[in-house]
Amino acid sequence: MKKGTLALLLVVSIISGLVGGITSKFIFDGKSAIAQEETSIQAQDFRLVSKDGKVKAALSISPDTGEPFLIINGKDEKYRLMLNLDRDSPQIILRDDKAQTRLVIGTTEITNRLKGTIERRPESSLVMFNKDGKLIWSAP
Repeated sequence: MKKGTLALLLVVSIISGLVGGITSKFIFDGKSAIAQEETSIQAQDFRLVSKDGKVKAALSISPDTGEPFLIINGKDEKYRLMLNLDRDSPQIILRDDKAQTRLVIGTTEITNRLKGTIERRPESSLVMFNKDGKLIWSAP
């Protein structure tokens, strides 16, 4: 199996496992369904904070674009995972402990060093970067 195919399979497996684990609690919680009065909660921002007040995760709306996003932070309160919309196109970003983007699933912009241009990648893209932020692999 090629390295790129293995990496893609690994990333998709991890994300599928995370999504499946999170959603299974809501689907199979063992409680019977009871009709409840409809309740609506509206907010511009939801933050999950630790006992010492550090933001561990946030669901918010970008003040710049008006698009929703979800972030999960590391110990240093810098985000490691972001799910968002970029110009109405889905995007998942994974960053390392130095806040360097290492993987983008979905639409993103990369610099074509040969042509000296910026290319916008489609929603179906998978783009990997090294620790210095240089492109190491992408598809399509």
